[in-house]
Amino acid sequence: MTDSDAASAATPAARAGYGRLLGLLAAADGDLAGAEDALADALEQALRRWPEQGVPHRPEAWLLTVARNRQRDRWRSAETRRTTPLDLDRHARRALTIDEVGPDAIGDRRLELMLLCAHPMIDPGCAPR
Repeated sequence: MTDSDAASAATPAARAGYGRLLGLLAAADGDLAGAEDALADALEQALRRWPEQGVPHRPEAWLLTVARNRQRDRWRSAETRRTTPLDLDRHARRALTIDEVGPDAIGDRRLELMLLCAHPMIDPGCAPR
């Protein structure tokens, strides 16, 4: 597979799923810029690896996995630990048992994700057809 073949395979995956992938990545911590960076890194990896290894069966899933791994690496980095202030509310929570979790304990973020995916800065041409 040539570089142009990898680019032609990555382009539809990126266009069809960009908003959805970005929403899934940003939902983890609310950092839209970080999600965009992670997705851009995943696309760069796709352009480097797919010519050698071939296009995966599910390109969007591959991009999401690579981007999530990039986010995880950033969260665990020494730079993030040194520069990000400690959020006591988030870090002081203890793990709840299943008996302590009520039906409303886990917030519903679907509306927030839909609004994020409909953000005016996202190109409408990236919407799935």
